[in-house]
Amino acid sequence: MESQQQRGGVMGRKLVETLRIREPQDVFTRLSETFAIARWSIQPAEVGFVAEADFCALSAQAKAMGASSPCRHYCLDALTEVVQDLFPMSRLKVHETLWEGERCRVEVR
Repeated sequence: MESQQQRGGVMGRKLVETLRIREPQDVFTRLSETFAIARWSIQPAEVGFVAEADFCALSAQAKAMGASSPCRHYCLDALTEVVQDLFPMSRLKVHETLWEGERCRVEVR
């Protein structure tokens, strides 16, 4: 049986090929362009960049249904895993999410 780490590596390679991911910020912008769930924009920072989303269909839909926050489990944990698998030196820090704030704001170094 294939391990989760092996599946992650295969998935990462497929994402790189399919979405043309070359830099950590591509993970946010390409997923945004491809799936249109969150509207991410990238701003350069002193070290790395900041990714911000002012809209997320999943978060809005979960709020409307009275469900719990999907932010970590369905989005941010996955983004973190993909960025760190593809770019091991990168680190992500979530400053705010649309669930409790006005935007989703993630710092990537």
